[in-house]
Amino acid sequence: RAVGMGGAYTALANDSNALLYNPAGLARVRSSEATFMHNQYALGVGQQYIGVALKRGLGFQFNYASLGNVPRTTISEPNGTGGKLNVSDTSLGGGYGYALSPDLALGGGVKYISESLGDVTANGYAVDLGGLYHMPEVKGLVLGASLLNLGPPVKFSSNSEKLPTTLRLGTAYALRLPRNDLTFAFDITKSVLDKVRMGLGAE
Repeated sequence: RAVGMGGAYTALANDSNALLYNPAGLARVRSSEATFMHNQYALGVGQQYIGVALKRGLGFQFNYASLGNVPRTTISEPNGTGGKLNVSDTSLGGGYGYALSPDLALGGGVKYISESLGDVTANGYAVDLGGLYHMPEVKGLVLGASLLNLGPPVKFSSNSEKLPTTLRLGTAYALRLPRNDLTFAFDITKSVLDKVRMGLGAE
């Protein structure tokens, strides 16, 4: 659903994918559910994802991405040594969402991160925070915000790498119709490692 909405999911994340977009959405889960996903890209790149959300506000996620085998190079052999090395990322975490009132929900999560580049591995931890607010003055209007991947840099040998700390701001509006609801959503996303991006979706 999040992909179908063009990534505009910060204000709609009330399912087993909430930890990816806004942990506060765990407080709005209507029934326990799980997501199992496998993506197979070109050139041996693949991704596995498991997301779980429980009615009590708890959520868990496992995300593993492999970039496949890439040519091994060195300073003395910049064109390659003839060998290969594997590049992969792993994230394992959990979170909790709590409704402070019928209109306001807050949530947070923590995750363990591991990045592997051949025989060199970097490990670290990150925290996610989020909030959801249902506007009582405008029925069907929801505002959402989350701050993801807060944490210290991870260290590869002597080199440190910043985490992709990301701010997400989103809004969604559900228009009640006689037979079906019509929902519009809009997101603005800014990562410290990327430019400002916007997402727009309707269902």
